[in-house]
Amino acid sequence: MKEYIKPFTRQMAFGITIKAVGSFIELLLPYTLALIIDEIIPTRDIQKVMIYGLGMVILAFIAYRMNVYANRRASKISKEIIVEMRDDLFQRALTLTSHQIDNIGISSLETRVTTDTYNVHRMLGMTQRMGIRGPILLLGGIIISFAMEPVLALVMVSMLPFISILTYFRAKKSIPLYRQVQEKQDHLIGVVRENIQGMRIIKAFVQHEHEEMKFEGVNDGLVSTETYVGTKMALINPLMNLFMAV
Repeated sequence: MKEYIKPFTRQMAFGITIKAVGSFIELLLPYTLALIIDEIIPTRDIQKVMIYGLGMVILAFIAYRMNVYANRRASKISKEIIVEMRDDLFQRALTLTSHQIDNIGISSLETRVTTDTYNVHRMLGMTQRMGIRGPILLLGGIIISFAMEPVLALVMVSMLPFISILTYFRAKKSIPLYRQVQEKQDHLIGVVRENIQGMRIIKAFVQHEHEEMKFEGVNDGLVSTETYVGTKMALINPLMNLFMAV
């Protein structure tokens, strides 16, 4: 991965900087709102309220534009990285011997070039977007919470170890499940490939119903596994909210 990311280091650094600044501006919004409620409104100075309110609108717009720009830049960089990676994978696949292809499997090669590269594309995009924004909002939110309401901030910080442990064990448990998903994707692609290559034979022996049932079985297995994995991972956010609510 490093050799593919290295040519785009400067572009990624610039986009990450824009994302970081936009996240910092977002953190100023609740602080500004608290300032308006606690100090500006009691003075009954409508002009000051309007000025600070307009300032919040401007800050929100700037943060919005910076986040949109950073997200689009992240998608563009991820796309360019994956284009090169996919091209290299395809070129490498062309150089494999028949023995190597038999060991790996054609359906597995197709999955590596298509589905796996798409997953890497998503990972790179999410890392540039949420991988930067999340920690900044977390740390910045804790700092601002201590500045505004120390007692409430202590309660939030005390929940971090539980949330970290929960996330770690959920992620650790999901790794084998995602491997199962990958294996079933390879199987599904293999079945589709067999049907396409043997279309004339299937029609000649009137085996289309059998092949349809076979495909449905493989497809249902993949769907059920993906649903199970998605359900397990989706439990993280509700459990986090439960910890914070308690």
